[in-house]
Amino acid sequence: MDNQELNTGKIETLLCKIENHLFLLKTTFNLEEAADYLHVSKSFLYKLTSQNKIAHYKPSGKLVYFEKNELDGWIL
Repeated sequence: MDNQELNTGKIETLLCKIENHLFLLKTTFNLEEAADYLHVSKSFLYKLTSQNKIAHYKPSGKLVYFEKNELDGWIL
C-alpha cells in the first residue's frame, strides 16, 4: 500500500465518523433513519407504529417520522 492509498483510507474513515456524528445531531428521523438508530428492521418499526407502541408522526398521512428523544424514551 502506498501513501496515497493510506491517506485515502484515513479520509474515508474520518468522513464516516463525521457522518455518524452529524446523524446523531438530528432531532427528527424518517422511518429508515429511526430503524438504523434503534438497530431494528423497518418492518418491525412499522409494526410498532401500527400497534401504537411507539410515538410517531404522519404529517402528510403517508410518511412516518420520529423524534429522537421519544425514541430514546422508548428504548429505556
